[in-house]
Amino acid sequence: LITQIWLDQPGKTAELRLILVANSIGCAIARLYAEYYPGRVEALLLLDPMIANSEFDWFPDPDSRDFDSSELPPDVTADVLRQQRTKFANFFAPDVINKEGLDRRNLAELLPYSDKPRLAPTHGYDPVVTVVEHDPGRFALESLQVRANVHRTLELNS
Repeated sequence: LITQIWLDQPGKTAELRLILVANSIGCAIARLYAEYYPGRVEALLLLDPMIANSEFDWFPDPDSRDFDSSELPPDVTADVLRQQRTKFANFFAPDVINKEGLDRRNLAELLPYSDKPRLAPTHGYDPVVTVVEHDPGRFALESLQVRANVHRTLELNS
């Protein structure tokens, strides 16, 4: 679609070069576009990208043999961890279709590495890739208003 819009413009003679700005799952889409159309993407700005090759298993498993409850912050219990792990799995797991209807089940296959695809140099310069992560404290506060409902101490310590 992007290419067609470009080609439909009268008098376009220069090669199509893109700077893609994406957020969350859109970052995976931007990376796939860059891989599918090598040399067309000049820069990527990835804002709080989702991890394409992860089960989002960020919190310790209180049911694991290696679990040590003495390492937890004072206001976090094993039950809080179980609840948090369930909430994250229900919201972020690759087999959960997001609210936009995007299916993430095959993203680990499509984008198995965090450092690929490598963008091709353009006009003698290496391309620019910038990744901006969320602020953990702000994310914890804002997530209280959405389904993920991250326990504040867990987010601040992750």
